[in-house]
Amino acid sequence: MVSMDDVAARAKVSKATVSRVLNGRTGVSDTVCKRVLEICRELNYTINHNIQDLVLKGRNGTTRNIAMVLVGRDFSDPAYAALMDGVAEGIQRFNYNLTLVKLDGGERDVYDLPPMLRDGRADGMLVSGELKPEHLELFRQMAMETIVIGSYTPALLKGLGCVEINFQKRAFEIVEAALKHGCRRLALFEENPGNYSAELFLRFIAQAAAEYELDFNEQNYYTGTGAYSGARESLLPVFRQEQLPFDCMICTDYRTATEISAILSARYGFDAKPDMLIITTSPYRHFSLSTPAVYLDCGSHELALTSVTQLVGRLQSKDRHPQVLIQV
Repeated sequence: MVSMDDVAARAKVSKATVSRVLNGRTGVSDTVCKRVLEICRELNYTINHNIQDLVLKGRNGTTRNIAMVLVGRDFSDPAYAALMDGVAEGIQRFNYNLTLVKLDGGERDVYDLPPMLRDGRADGMLVSGELKPEHLELFRQMAMETIVIGSYTPALLKGLGCVEINFQKRAFEIVEAALKHGCRRLALFEENPGNYSAELFLRFIAQAAAEYELDFNEQNYYTGTGAYSGARESLLPVFRQEQLPFDCMICTDYRTATEISAILSARYGFDAKPDMLIITTSPYRHFSLSTPAVYLDCGSHELALTSVTQLVGRLQSKDRHPQVLIQV
């Protein structure tokens, strides 16, 4: 097997210099970097990451691995896919390694966790999804630096850092967009109404609508029956009415907004132009609905970068970190 010593000898540099080049650290000239990488290609040298993890952890107590842990949800969900793009960018910016860990939500002790978490092969965690008290308690017991991404009750977050969307700011942006497009009667759809973020968002939408003197009431708040339950069952009876009680439907989850758009197309026909607007957040620029819609920034990119920055800052500091809540 080709070793790092072999690369260093051929490139006529120290082993430490080879390590710096391969780990993307500064302080090595472009000429030296180019020569080291050329030798690596010639010798077909690659780092043994298992050994590197052990060496790094033995040397300074770190592995430079960060785990993105998603509980009870799918990485393929557009809401989390967009978040992951930002996480990946942040991880690369700080030169850490990223591992994706999906938990089904039934984990109750350390031995239920995958080896990456169970064996302490990560320095810290970014956590999101359908979190319950037992999950957060388990993460606290692991004594691993953790940042929770998303809105959860303060009691649930006890002792952990958290980065969340500023729902009040988001609600006012949405209501202002509705007003700008001539909408006066608002409706809101939430697929999973039982969670903390849904309750916050409902409150702030009602507050913003009242401040701008737009029509919004409890009768125009429609809900699904839980995660991934969709909009069809709840909204089909509403869209079969002769007159809709709203001219703007707010649905921040793009996946669910596509269902509402399909129902709207079925009501008006493909050749007609619906006189109703959907306000949603598009995770990617090339995503668009087939009916009139306004797309607001979903905030996932900033949310992800802020979360990674907070976690890396905690990992690189020797101070003990109190619970901190950051809104973006």
